[in-house]
Amino acid sequence: MKTYHLKISLDGIEPEITREIKINSQCTLYELHAVIQISMGWFSCHLHEFEKGGERYGTNDPDGWGEPVIDEKTVSLSDIFKRRGSKINYLYDFGDDWLHTVKLVDIDDEPIIYPACIEGKRACPPEDVGGVYGYMNFLEIMSDPDDPEYEEMLEWSGVEEPFDPDRFDLESVNKRIVEIFGRKTKQ
Repeated sequence: MKTYHLKISLDGIEPEITREIKINSQCTLYELHAVIQISMGWFSCHLHEFEKGGERYGTNDPDGWGEPVIDEKTVSLSDIFKRRGSKINYLYDFGDDWLHTVKLVDIDDEPIIYPACIEGKRACPPEDVGGVYGYMNFLEIMSDPDDPEYEEMLEWSGVEEPFDPDRFDLESVNKRIVEIFGRKTKQ
């Protein structure tokens, strides 16, 4: 087993929103999905899928809707990332279409028990904000407390204080990762 250092970039937004994580190479794409959700600040309340070289990975709809995908619970990261620089696309929320690029930055021979977020830049857009265009509109409104839509947007977004697009809390992300993956290893 090895440890992969992955960089996750949310495509289409400048300045860039990124996370860097370390994760065991034997984790599955399903587990990577969980780490991406936690580290980005998403809540995993929408569909998602991975794509590499025309192959799609995810969870098939039990009612048979949509095109079938390869079960992400059966594919380890070592099956996907063969060398430094390898990439896979991750799409979250098929309505907002949040496309992420996940890139293998480095490989370490020392395995780790829990995944860990080691760096992050900028806050993640709120759920259901409307994709890149909606997020840009959200930021514009939230930057001006005198905007007629400010109070409504503040209430809708659920933030208790004004939204800071540059804020990223590494400590709380890692605390949440340990909560989730710590329960998994105790079973």
